[in-house]
Amino acid sequence: MITMSFILLFSIFLLIACLVFKTIGKYFALDHPDDRKKHSVPIPQIGGIIFGFILLLLCLWYNLVPNWYLIGGIILILLGTFDDLFHISWYIKLIVQIILAVYISVHYLNQYQILTIYLFSFQLSNFLFLSLFILWFIFISNSINLLDGVDGLAGGFMAILCICAAIIGTGSFKTVNMILFTLLIVFLIFNQRDAKYFMGDAGSLFLGFHCAVLPLLFYNNMEDTHIDLTFFIIMLSFPIADTIRVFITRILQKKNPMKADSIHLHHVIIQESGSYLGTISMIYMITVLSAILGIYSVSFSLSINLVLIHISVVMFFILMPPVLTYVPIFTRLIQPFHDWQLTEINDRRSVRDLSKPHRTTFILLLMLGLLSSIYLYATKDSVINWEVGISFILILLSIYFTRKDRIINYIIQVGIVLLVFQTNWGFQVHVITKLCIVLLIISYIVFTIQKESGSIITSDLSALDLLMVYITIGGIVLYFMKCEIYPWVLLEICALWFGISFVLRRTRIMQY
Repeated sequence: MITMSFILLFSIFLLIACLVFKTIGKYFALDHPDDRKKHSVPIPQIGGIIFGFILLLLCLWYNLVPNWYLIGGIILILLGTFDDLFHISWYIKLIVQIILAVYISVHYLNQYQILTIYLFSFQLSNFLFLSLFILWFIFISNSINLLDGVDGLAGGFMAILCICAAIIGTGSFKTVNMILFTLLIVFLIFNQRDAKYFMGDAGSLFLGFHCAVLPLLFYNNMEDTHIDLTFFIIMLSFPIADTIRVFITRILQKKNPMKADSIHLHHVIIQESGSYLGTISMIYMITVLSAILGIYSVSFSLSINLVLIHISVVMFFILMPPVLTYVPIFTRLIQPFHDWQLTEINDRRSVRDLSKPHRTTFILLLMLGLLSSIYLYATKDSVINWEVGISFILILLSIYFTRKDRIINYIIQVGIVLLVFQTNWGFQVHVITKLCIVLLIISYIVFTIQKESGSIITSDLSALDLLMVYITIGGIVLYFMKCEIYPWVLLEICALWFGISFVLRRTRIMQY
């Protein structure tokens, strides 16, 4: 089992990502602009190569996954890389996926005899298992690939999924998903609007592969003849429903269902609302709601009413024309925030001074008080050790390589919150720490309402900021569902995240 702390893993991944971007980022697998794409300059598609191969290397080194996972992951990363470079035809990719699905399923013939979906169980013959797995593998793999259409969307979706998989799992299954989550956070630092690089087909095909084989990884070390897909179907509700809807629409319009277009939900919402942030926020929200229901299905037995509600919502999403039904509802929800965003941008164009510096000092003092209280009541070995020292050096090197870019802010934020996470998770939060958390959150909310420079509710909000908010809200809901979640630690991390952001943006970002 892997023994390195996640702060050290993050710092290593981060430095590798910086070095790869600096060395080959200007010319390797460039994605050129066209009518379907929002970017105006060529963007390298190297993200998936970075996080895919690093994950496979760690899985091999620490023996975390079966050999078929390593082989399948390498094949799909290479397939995606060739597609990014030479634009391989869809049917070649489909043939490779079918062969790979057959290869993997052969390893589990005669092992599983019962399949459960929701409240229903079925007897599995070898032929039925083989057929269902091939269909599942191809569909899930491509649904994640099709989700990768907006900066931060596929990476954020997968980050939420990895956290949920880690919550329900144990042992190597939990470790693999936590490693992938850490890798995706590094990727999201570079993939936020405007993206430094994309994951490319190398990344989206690999992530689709990971999602497709999650049930097999979950049950891999269990001597069980029963496999339950309920959690995985619920967790993947959005990409499953969106892909089915898109395929049906293309077929009804007599188009090739495998040909790319702009009718996925994220394309439709952004076209109708004009808000990038609103689009990914809505899909993150849907994903978190699915995650909560999925974890609930593992911890408790789903009632027939919950099953029927979930199926009904999915069917409504698939069958109803989005522009005529639910997209206008999303747009009306988004519009007030979008209008605020435009107002704030205009305000910042006219007023770019940093008046009221005492507010920066006030937030900084609250953060120092919070960090001091954390240190006083934390286990000292988890705060001061060789891993933290090496991580600090590696993060400084990464900051040096990105010193002229805004992503420095996110590097600092992620580094600090990961250190706090590994220091405090599982320990009781002291009352002084709680007081600092409350004061910091309230102060930030007040300054945001007042549209103070440094508050990022709108124009500067990123995928990582949204992810932090939704993970915190989802974690608190899971706590009330009796899951092993520490809500004060989540609030502590969230308060630090936005407090650090406030100070950094008022002292650094206005230079750009």
